[in-house]
Amino acid sequence: MNSKTPLNKSIVEQRTGMSLAEYLHKCITKLETMSDKKLLDGLGELMNNETKNFVRHKLRSESISLMKFYQQFPVLAEE
Repeated sequence: MNSKTPLNKSIVEQRTGMSLAEYLHKCITKLETMSDKKLLDGLGELMNNETKNFVRHKLRSESISLMKFYQQFPVLAEE
């Protein structure tokens, strides 16, 4: 999302059984209720310290911001 990679709306809708807007809302809601440390569960041993710090301090908030941006200004792949 950070590089504005287009989403294939039909694939998202087909695989999730919900509209793109509903799915993004559900993802945002889930991320907002999670703690930053929870994102590392089971993955910490696979990452170096720099990556762990990014996940701990920025990944959740940046993901939420990007998903909110996609809600307002979707970058969709041409079908």
